[in-house]
Amino acid sequence: MTGLTFDASDSLMGKGREAFFNNLVLAAQNNGVYSGCAVSEKGAGADMSVDVATGFWRAGNTANYVATAATNKAISAAHATLDRYDLVSAKSDGTFNVTTGTAASAPKVPSIPADSVALAVVFVEAAATSIADASITDVRVLLEENRLVVLHSSNTAESSSSAGTTLMAFTVTAEQAKYPRLLVTYSGEYEYSNNTGSAKVYVDTTEVGSAVNFGAVNNSGLVTGYHSVVLDFMLIAGTHYTRGTGFTLSVLHKTNGAYAGAKTLTIYHGVVCGVT
Repeated sequence: MTGLTFDASDSLMGKGREAFFNNLVLAAQNNGVYSGCAVSEKGAGADMSVDVATGFWRAGNTANYVATAATNKAISAAHATLDRYDLVSAKSDGTFNVTTGTAASAPKVPSIPADSVALAVVFVEAAATSIADASITDVRVLLEENRLVVLHSSNTAESSSSAGTTLMAFTVTAEQAKYPRLLVTYSGEYEYSNNTGSAKVYVDTTEVGSAVNFGAVNNSGLVTGYHSVVLDFMLIAGTHYTRGTGFTLSVLHKTNGAYAGAKTLTIYHGVVCGVT
Protein backbone atom coordinates (compact mmCIF):
# COMPACT_ATOMS: atom_id res chain seq x y z
CA MET A 1 0.00 0.00 0.00
CA THR A 2 1.48 3.36 -0.99
CA GLY A 3 0.61 7.00 -0.48
CA LEU A 4 2.01 10.48 -0.01
CA THR A 5 4.09 12.23 2.61
CA PHE A 6 2.42 15.47 3.70
CA ASP A 7 4.07 18.48 5.28
CA ALA A 8 2.76 20.07 8.47
CA SER A 9 2.12 23.48 6.94
CA ASP A 10 -1.07 25.17 5.84
CA SER A 11 -0.17 24.45 2.20
CA LEU A 12 -2.23 22.37 -0.20
CA MET A 13 -0.09 19.33 0.67
CA GLY A 14 -0.71 19.95 4.35
CA LYS A 15 -4.43 20.40 3.77
CA GLY A 16 -4.60 16.99 2.11
CA ARG A 17 -3.48 15.19 5.26
CA GLU A 18 -6.91 14.65 6.77
CA ALA A 19 -8.39 13.15 3.60
CA PHE A 20 -5.35 10.92 3.16
CA PHE A 21 -5.37 9.61 6.71
CA ASN A 22 -9.12 9.02 6.58
CA ASN A 23 -8.40 7.00 3.45
CA LEU A 24 -5.93 4.93 5.45
CA VAL A 25 -8.73 4.00 7.84
CA LEU A 26 -10.87 2.94 4.88
CA ALA A 27 -7.93 0.95 3.44
CA ALA A 28 -7.77 -1.07 6.65
CA GLN A 29 -11.29 -2.21 5.70
CA ASN A 30 -10.07 -3.12 2.18
CA ASN A 31 -11.60 0.00 0.64
CA GLY A 32 -9.38 2.04 -1.66
CA VAL A 33 -7.97 2.25 -5.17
CA TYR A 34 -6.49 -0.84 -6.80
CA SER A 35 -5.41 0.88 -10.00
CA GLY A 36 -5.88 4.15 -11.87
CA CYS A 37 -8.35 6.87 -10.78
CA ALA A 38 -5.70 9.63 -10.87
CA VAL A 39 -7.09 13.18 -10.99
CA SER A 40 -5.54 15.74 -13.34
CA GLU A 41 -6.28 18.96 -15.17
CA LYS A 42 -8.57 18.63 -18.18
CA GLY A 43 -6.65 16.89 -20.95
CA ALA A 44 -8.24 18.96 -23.71
CA GLY A 45 -7.10 22.19 -22.04
CA ALA A 46 -7.34 23.39 -18.45
CA ASP A 47 -10.67 24.90 -17.42
CA MET A 48 -12.95 24.71 -14.39
CA SER A 49 -13.03 20.92 -14.46
CA VAL A 50 -10.77 17.94 -13.82
CA ASP A 51 -10.29 14.57 -15.46
CA VAL A 52 -10.46 11.31 -13.46
CA ALA A 53 -8.60 8.43 -15.10
CA THR A 54 -10.07 4.99 -15.62
CA GLY A 55 -9.51 2.63 -12.74
CA PHE A 56 -10.64 -0.07 -10.35
CA TRP A 57 -11.57 0.67 -6.73
CA ARG A 58 -13.51 -0.59 -3.75
CA ALA A 59 -15.70 1.72 -1.66
CA GLY A 60 -18.46 0.95 0.81
CA ASN A 61 -17.27 -2.69 0.58
CA THR A 62 -18.33 -2.73 -3.08
CA ALA A 63 -15.99 -3.21 -6.05
CA ASN A 64 -16.34 -0.87 -9.04
CA TYR A 65 -14.47 0.20 -12.14
CA VAL A 66 -14.49 2.66 -15.04
CA ALA A 67 -12.74 1.08 -17.99
CA THR A 68 -13.56 3.01 -21.16
CA ALA A 69 -12.35 6.63 -20.91
CA ALA A 70 -11.41 9.37 -18.46
CA THR A 71 -14.35 11.03 -16.70
CA ASN A 72 -14.52 14.82 -16.72
CA LYS A 73 -15.96 16.41 -13.58
CA ALA A 74 -16.96 20.06 -13.30
CA ILE A 75 -15.56 22.31 -10.57
CA SER A 76 -17.92 25.02 -9.32
CA ALA A 77 -17.05 28.64 -10.06
CA ALA A 78 -14.46 30.21 -7.79
CA HIS A 79 -15.36 32.78 -5.16
CA ALA A 80 -14.36 36.32 -6.11
CA THR A 81 -12.12 36.96 -3.08
CA LEU A 82 -11.86 33.76 -1.01
CA ASP A 83 -10.10 30.44 -1.60
CA ARG A 84 -11.61 26.99 -1.06
CA TYR A 85 -10.80 23.28 -1.27
CA ASP A 86 -12.91 20.71 -3.15
CA LEU A 87 -12.68 16.93 -2.76
CA VAL A 88 -12.84 14.43 -5.64
CA SER A 89 -13.98 10.94 -4.60
CA ALA A 90 -15.01 7.55 -6.01
CA LYS A 91 -18.28 6.08 -4.74
CA SER A 92 -19.62 2.56 -4.27
CA ASP A 93 -22.21 3.11 -7.04
CA GLY A 94 -19.47 3.37 -9.68
CA THR A 95 -19.41 7.18 -9.99
CA PHE A 96 -16.82 9.89 -9.44
CA ASN A 97 -17.99 12.93 -7.49
CA VAL A 98 -16.82 16.40 -6.49
CA THR A 99 -17.70 17.74 -3.05
CA THR A 100 -17.51 21.53 -3.13
CA GLY A 101 -15.90 23.10 -0.09
CA THR A 102 -16.72 26.39 1.57
CA ALA A 103 -14.80 29.48 0.50
CA ALA A 104 -13.21 31.16 3.51
CA SER A 105 -10.15 33.03 4.73
CA ALA A 106 -9.00 29.70 6.23
CA PRO A 107 -10.80 27.09 4.08
CA LYS A 108 -11.07 23.44 5.06
CA VAL A 109 -11.13 20.27 2.96
CA PRO A 110 -14.61 18.65 2.86
CA SER A 111 -15.15 15.32 4.59
CA ILE A 112 -15.15 12.12 2.53
CA PRO A 113 -18.76 11.30 1.57
CA ALA A 114 -20.36 8.06 2.77
CA ASP A 115 -19.51 4.89 0.82
CA SER A 116 -16.67 6.69 -0.96
CA VAL A 117 -12.87 6.88 -1.04
CA ALA A 118 -11.02 10.16 -1.61
CA LEU A 119 -9.00 10.59 -4.80
CA ALA A 120 -7.73 14.18 -4.74
CA VAL A 121 -7.97 17.57 -3.06
CA VAL A 122 -8.44 20.48 -5.49
CA PHE A 123 -7.39 24.01 -4.50
CA VAL A 124 -9.79 26.56 -6.01
CA GLU A 125 -8.06 29.90 -5.68
CA ALA A 126 -10.12 33.06 -5.43
CA ALA A 127 -11.24 34.29 -8.87
CA ALA A 128 -9.67 31.24 -10.59
CA THR A 129 -10.85 30.50 -14.13
CA SER A 130 -9.09 27.16 -14.56
CA ILE A 131 -7.68 24.24 -12.56
CA ALA A 132 -4.10 23.19 -13.30
CA ASP A 133 -2.22 20.12 -12.09
CA ALA A 134 -0.37 22.30 -9.55
CA SER A 135 -3.72 22.84 -7.76
CA ILE A 136 -4.45 19.10 -7.44
CA THR A 137 -3.09 16.90 -4.64
CA ASP A 138 -3.34 13.13 -4.97
CA VAL A 139 -4.69 11.56 -1.76
CA ARG A 140 -5.38 8.05 -3.07
CA VAL A 141 -4.39 5.07 -0.95
CA LEU A 142 -3.34 2.39 -3.41
CA LEU A 143 -4.20 -1.12 -2.34
CA GLU A 144 -1.99 -4.01 -3.37
CA GLU A 145 -2.58 -5.23 -6.93
CA ASN A 146 -2.89 -8.94 -7.72
CA ARG A 147 -4.58 -9.48 -4.37
CA LEU A 148 -6.82 -12.54 -4.13
CA VAL A 149 -10.29 -12.02 -2.67
CA VAL A 150 -12.22 -15.24 -2.03
CA LEU A 151 -15.69 -14.90 -3.56
CA HIS A 152 -16.95 -18.50 -3.36
CA SER A 153 -15.75 -21.70 -1.73
CA SER A 154 -17.26 -25.14 -1.18
CA ASN A 155 -15.98 -28.34 0.43
CA THR A 156 -19.26 -30.22 -0.01
CA ALA A 157 -18.61 -33.05 -2.47
CA GLU A 158 -20.92 -33.43 -5.47
CA SER A 159 -20.97 -36.56 -7.67
CA SER A 160 -22.66 -37.78 -10.81
CA SER A 161 -22.42 -40.82 -13.07
CA SER A 162 -24.63 -39.21 -15.73
CA ALA A 163 -22.94 -37.31 -18.51
CA GLY A 164 -24.34 -33.83 -18.97
CA THR A 165 -24.80 -33.23 -15.24
CA THR A 166 -23.72 -29.90 -13.74
CA LEU A 167 -21.67 -30.02 -10.54
CA MET A 168 -20.69 -27.41 -7.94
CA ALA A 169 -22.28 -24.36 -9.55
CA PHE A 170 -21.34 -20.93 -8.20
CA THR A 171 -23.42 -17.83 -8.87
CA VAL A 172 -21.00 -15.01 -9.66
CA THR A 173 -22.87 -11.78 -8.96
CA ALA A 174 -22.65 -8.63 -11.08
CA GLU A 175 -20.49 -7.00 -8.40
CA GLN A 176 -18.13 -9.98 -8.26
CA ALA A 177 -17.86 -9.94 -12.05
CA LYS A 178 -16.38 -6.43 -11.81
CA TYR A 179 -13.03 -7.98 -10.95
CA PRO A 180 -10.79 -7.94 -14.04
CA ARG A 181 -9.75 -11.57 -13.44
CA LEU A 182 -11.17 -14.57 -11.62
CA LEU A 183 -8.94 -17.41 -10.42
CA VAL A 184 -10.94 -20.66 -10.42
CA THR A 185 -9.92 -24.01 -8.93
CA TYR A 186 -11.90 -27.26 -8.81
CA SER A 187 -10.53 -30.57 -7.57
CA GLY A 188 -11.93 -34.09 -7.47
CA GLU A 189 -11.66 -37.48 -9.15
CA TYR A 190 -13.03 -39.37 -12.14
CA GLU A 191 -13.72 -43.09 -12.33
CA TYR A 192 -12.59 -44.77 -15.51
CA SER A 193 -12.80 -48.22 -17.12
CA ASN A 194 -11.84 -48.15 -20.81
CA ASN A 195 -14.31 -45.30 -21.39
CA THR A 196 -13.81 -41.69 -22.38
CA GLY A 197 -14.79 -38.88 -20.06
CA SER A 198 -13.98 -35.34 -19.05
CA ALA A 199 -14.80 -32.52 -16.70
CA LYS A 200 -15.42 -29.21 -18.43
CA VAL A 201 -15.87 -25.79 -16.85
CA TYR A 202 -18.66 -23.57 -18.10
CA VAL A 203 -19.58 -19.89 -17.83
CA ASP A 204 -23.35 -20.13 -18.15
CA THR A 205 -23.71 -22.36 -21.23
CA THR A 206 -20.30 -21.61 -22.76
CA GLU A 207 -17.39 -24.00 -22.30
CA VAL A 208 -14.33 -22.00 -21.28
CA GLY A 209 -11.87 -24.81 -20.60
CA SER A 210 -10.31 -24.89 -24.05
CA ALA A 211 -9.77 -21.13 -23.94
CA VAL A 212 -7.83 -21.27 -20.68
CA ASN A 213 -6.16 -24.65 -21.19
CA PHE A 214 -7.20 -26.33 -17.97
CA GLY A 215 -6.40 -30.03 -17.58
CA ALA A 216 -9.43 -31.88 -18.91
CA VAL A 217 -9.54 -35.56 -17.91
CA ASN A 218 -9.43 -37.98 -20.83
CA ASN A 219 -9.24 -41.58 -19.64
CA SER A 220 -9.59 -43.64 -22.81
CA GLY A 221 -7.95 -47.08 -22.60
CA LEU A 222 -6.82 -46.81 -18.98
CA VAL A 223 -7.31 -49.52 -16.40
CA THR A 224 -10.22 -49.44 -13.97
CA GLY A 225 -9.71 -47.02 -11.10
CA TYR A 226 -9.81 -43.30 -10.31
CA HIS A 227 -7.96 -40.37 -11.75
CA SER A 228 -7.40 -37.04 -9.99
CA VAL A 229 -9.14 -34.03 -11.47
CA VAL A 230 -7.61 -30.57 -11.00
CA LEU A 231 -9.12 -27.67 -12.92
CA ASP A 232 -7.04 -24.58 -12.19
CA PHE A 233 -7.19 -21.57 -14.47
CA MET A 234 -7.76 -17.82 -14.85
CA LEU A 235 -10.87 -16.25 -16.34
CA ILE A 236 -10.28 -12.88 -18.01
CA ALA A 237 -12.96 -10.18 -18.21
CA GLY A 238 -13.77 -9.38 -21.81
CA THR A 239 -12.55 -12.81 -22.94
CA HIS A 240 -14.41 -15.32 -20.79
CA TYR A 241 -17.10 -13.18 -19.14
CA THR A 242 -18.62 -9.73 -19.46
CA ARG A 243 -17.26 -7.44 -16.79
CA GLY A 244 -20.01 -6.29 -14.44
CA THR A 245 -22.51 -8.92 -15.62
CA GLY A 246 -23.26 -11.88 -13.34
CA PHE A 247 -23.05 -15.49 -14.52
CA THR A 248 -23.09 -19.10 -13.33
CA LEU A 249 -19.78 -20.94 -13.10
CA SER A 250 -19.93 -24.76 -12.99
CA VAL A 251 -18.31 -28.07 -13.88
CA LEU A 252 -20.08 -30.22 -16.46
CA HIS A 253 -19.64 -33.99 -16.51
CA LYS A 254 -19.06 -34.86 -20.17
CA THR A 255 -17.73 -37.66 -22.35
CA ASN A 256 -15.37 -37.25 -25.26
CA GLY A 257 -17.50 -38.52 -28.09
CA ALA A 258 -20.58 -40.59 -27.25
CA TYR A 259 -22.15 -40.38 -23.81
CA ALA A 260 -22.11 -44.15 -23.48
CA GLY A 261 -19.88 -45.51 -20.75
CA ALA A 262 -19.79 -42.42 -18.56
CA LYS A 263 -18.46 -43.12 -15.08
CA THR A 264 -18.64 -41.20 -11.82
CA LEU A 265 -17.19 -37.70 -11.59
CA THR A 266 -16.80 -36.28 -8.08
CA ILE A 267 -15.88 -32.68 -7.32
CA TYR A 268 -14.68 -32.34 -3.74
CA HIS A 269 -13.66 -28.71 -3.58
CA GLY A 270 -14.17 -25.51 -5.51
CA VAL A 271 -13.01 -21.93 -4.97
CA VAL A 272 -13.41 -18.71 -6.95
CA CYS A 273 -11.20 -15.72 -6.19
CA GLY A 274 -11.37 -12.20 -7.56
CA VAL A 275 -7.95 -10.90 -8.63
CA THR A 276 -7.42 -7.17 -8.26
